[in-house]
Amino acid sequence: KHWGTRSDDPNDAFPHEHRRDLRGYRVFCAWLNHDDSRSVNSQDTFVRGGDGKGYVKHHLIDFSSTLGAGSDVERRIAPQNPRAGNEYILELKPILKTAFSLGLWERPWRRVPYRVFTEVGRFEAEFFEPHAWKPEYPNPAFERMRPADAFWAARIVSRVSDEAVRALVHTGEFDDVEAERHLADTLIRRRDKIVAYYFRRMNPLAEFRIADGGAALAFENLGERARLARAEAYECEWHVLENRTGRLDPLPAKGESTEERLALPPGGHSYVMARIRTRAATEAAWRKAVDVYVRKEGGVPTVVGIEREE
Repeated sequence: KHWGTRSDDPNDAFPHEHRRDLRGYRVFCAWLNHDDSRSVNSQDTFVRGGDGKGYVKHHLIDFSSTLGAGSDVERRIAPQNPRAGNEYILELKPILKTAFSLGLWERPWRRVPYRVFTEVGRFEAEFFEPHAWKPEYPNPAFERMRPADAFWAARIVSRVSDEAVRALVHTGEFDDVEAERHLADTLIRRRDKIVAYYFRRMNPLAEFRIADGGAALAFENLGERARLARAEAYECEWHVLENRTGRLDPLPAKGESTEERLALPPGGHSYVMARIRTRAATEAAWRKAVDVYVRKEGGVPTVVGIEREE
């Protein structure tokens, strides 16, 4: 279910169309071309605990329309329709455009030169654009995906290495070695497009942690890890946070570092916030702020919150 909540589940209090895992699920579906990712292909089960109580667990099911596989008009297994991932089953704009041009305008995805393999079907990476990918039917959660949701999902996708992709594909026990290679290569190219697109939409700093015995805030620039660009420096404005009211008061000292770490400000403040911007010649979106909240009370600094400018 990608909309609303279950009325019979008191724990299901957050509307599904606003859940990060369901909104970001669009990125995973785009990577694998899982175009039949709709509510009917989900299932809820009740898990009973030892104390007689239990909870509802949500599952995703039916992945038959994924990668290059699909079905024909008689519901037989067949290579995926070229429309899959490119257009809804019923989409008014391209229909009208075709009609008013008397068929002279042709949908761009019709001209994609697919390599079709019996064991893979129809799956490509050249025409694929992460932000333009569409499932078969409009999905309320997908339509509400925020840049931060996509960044969260792209971070997970980026962790799947080339070696992991090839090893996973190899478990399919393909008879055709070229088909196996094509599927793995396509998944890798689609992964790289997803990472490049979404890591360039906002400041790609992540993995925040306290380092140097509690003296510094360390992080990783995932954009650099993906070899998208080189950061020239990290600029930081420190603020004191009044945790009860949310008030922020700037500290006088501004920090800058060429390394992926920033010295924590001195003083006995219970909470501080670092507003970090990345300076990179070719990536304007990396100037967007990442606010990192650190709790200093108790003697051991701890990262307690992260907010990203979209």
